[in-house]
Amino acid sequence: MNRTPYEPARARQLRKLLKVVVGIGAVMVGYAAGLLILRDANAAVVLVVLVLPALLMLGLGGRSLSVLGSGAGAERVWVPATAAATILVGVLLSRTGPGLLVGVAGILLLLFAVLPARDGGHSEPDEPDAG
Repeated sequence: MNRTPYEPARARQLRKLLKVVVGIGAVMVGYAAGLLILRDANAAVVLVVLVLPALLMLGLGGRSLSVLGSGAGAERVWVPATAAATILVGVLLSRTGPGLLVGVAGILLLLFAVLPARDGGHSEPDEPDAG
């Protein structure tokens, strides 16, 4: 497995997407707290459907943010793991509109994590042969 760190431009993109994932997890925890405090929701359902997936996203997202840019190459493992967990949470919540957005965020994070970076398009085009 390739354990080289991400390029700075790719790391910046991944950092933005990871902040979105952490933000989604924080909103899910806040929504779960609101359901439990303001409504008489079933605590077991809220725990399984909202709190545990949100804590998984918060934990993996926070760990990925902390290792992203450390130069150790560990981000090549943590960021795709965070993306996979986010996709699974999106599938869990797929019957709702926000669940679709969570899944899209996970897919984008996975694509940015595993696809190679573009070279920036600054390469010279090949010269046609004269003759």
